[in-house]
Amino acid sequence: MCFSCNRFYNLNERKPIALPCTDAICLQCYSMQKDSVQNNQISCPFDNSHHFDKKVQIQPSAFIIRLLQQFDYYNIKCDEHQNESAFVYCKDLNKIVCSKCLAIDPHSHYITDKTRHFEFQRGYLEDSFQKMIPILKQEIVKIEKLLDNYQQFIMKERDFTVSQLQDLIKLNMQILQHSQIDEQIKNNLRDKFEIIDFIQPFSVQGAIVCFILSNYNQVFGGYISKSIKDRHGYGPHSGGFQQSGHNDDRAFLFSLSNNKVFRQIDRFENSVCSYKDRILSFGSSGLALLNNCMNKQESFAHLGYEYQTLPGQQNNEDFKKKYLSGGEKFQALEFEIYKVLFD
Repeated sequence: MCFSCNRFYNLNERKPIALPCTDAICLQCYSMQKDSVQNNQISCPFDNSHHFDKKVQIQPSAFIIRLLQQFDYYNIKCDEHQNESAFVYCKDLNKIVCSKCLAIDPHSHYITDKTRHFEFQRGYLEDSFQKMIPILKQEIVKIEKLLDNYQQFIMKERDFTVSQLQDLIKLNMQILQHSQIDEQIKNNLRDKFEIIDFIQPFSVQGAIVCFILSNYNQVFGGYISKSIKDRHGYGPHSGGFQQSGHNDDRAFLFSLSNNKVFRQIDRFENSVCSYKDRILSFGSSGLALLNNCMNKQESFAHLGYEYQTLPGQQNNEDFKKKYLSGGEKFQALEFEIYKVLFD
């Protein structure tokens, strides 16, 4: 252990370094002292009377390094025998075990048959963890930026565009989707969004917003400002399904992937439709999220019919059918429907 920082030596950034006075510290501590000295003199952390020029050539402590190489597993301890180092991986139990574990059941066969065990190399984990560090640092930067934006919005420190707020909501959803926090806390953290049970036929009082991730890696959805009745109980519709239309002049479709919003241009009596075979339907030919949307590629999101398309694309059928979801028909990899609450 380096007695300057009280951390274990390793063969990387905390490699043991022999000072000219024969004391040893880790490379990290030595580098910090070297960068902070004012008079080009480095003091030994154990004896202030030991001074040496920071330009002096230092060497690794060969003795300590040999010990590290000999006891490479010093900081991986066995769960069952906490004073023992774990260094053998058991395939059957998917676990790293120590020498005492190997002598007892279910590892007693280790003496005669070693095919189910192999020596675990710390380097595998070190390499993986090392590669994860820059990835995690990037995530930390994203979260810090998100926190800063939340604080600025709450304190009304600056203006936000609609697209900036959409980006904040999108990132917030991604974090909540993969977080391991308690479900009750997670629901409270959804701020003014209340998730709806979308598997069963529903009746919603108030506005909702739907977010969809398609198998083409496109994020899009729609907003409804009025109540939706239960999907069952309407008159006959061609194809054997029941259908009813609702007028909602505030309804719109959107693409988070492309930062675009599409409002209604036609068939206003069918702004939102209720079908027995659809979870949600924005118009009869707009966005249709079918009941089996996560199992089959049968849902669709088309522009240019009830809902506007981009300028100059009105006659481009391929563009209108693929712009939102990425394909003429899509499968939903993920989707969430929220009730929007207003103060």
